[in-house]
Amino acid sequence: MDPHQHERNMILMERIINSEIHDDNYCGLLPLRTKNEIIDLIIPKPEIDLKPDTKLKLIGTILHIVENYVVIKSINSGENQVLDSDTVLLLEGPEVFGTIFETIGPVSQPLYVVRFNNENEFNKEKTVKGANVYAADGYIHYAFPDQIRQFKGCDASNIHDEEVDENVFRFHFVFSRIVLKFWFKCLI
Repeated sequence: MDPHQHERNMILMERIINSEIHDDNYCGLLPLRTKNEIIDLIIPKPEIDLKPDTKLKLIGTILHIVENYVVIKSINSGENQVLDSDTVLLLEGPEVFGTIFETIGPVSQPLYVVRFNNENEFNKEKTVKGANVYAADGYIHYAFPDQIRQFKGCDASNIHDEEVDENVFRFHFVFSRIVLKFWFKCLI
C-alpha cells in the first residue's frame, strides 16, 4: 500500500471512529478500534554511534518473523533482569536492527519483540530464524523483575479497553478477598 493511501485510510478510520461518517458502506472495511485506541504508531529507526571498541553482548537469537514483528528468544534467564523497551539491538556486522518494542513470555525465558513500521524496514538477508542478535554497551536498558513483582496488576480492561483505575482495582481486590473468606467460613 502506498503511503498516501495509508494516510487516507487512517483519516477515514479516525472519522468513522469519531462518528463523523454514518455510512454502512464502510462497515467491515477497517479493523475494529476502541474510542481511545492509538491508531497508528510510527516506530523510529534508532541511530547510534558505534565505536570500534564498543562491546557487544549476545542477547539471543531470532525465533519468529511475522510480518513487521520479529521475536527474539533470550539466551539469558530473566530472573534477575530483563532487557527493557528501547534497548537498541544489532545484527552481525554490527548492523543496527531496531529497538525492543515489548517483552513477552515467562520471566525464566523472556522473548523480545522488535516492531517495524513495515516489512521493508529490516534487512531480510540477515533477519532470518536463528540469527544472533546483540546489544551494545551504553544502549542497553534493564528492567528488574523483583521490582515489577511488587506492583499489583490487573489483566482486566475498563471501558474503551483501557486499564482499570487504581481505586477500582483495589476495590475488586479487597472485595474478592472478603468473598473468598466468606466461602471458606461456609465450607468449614
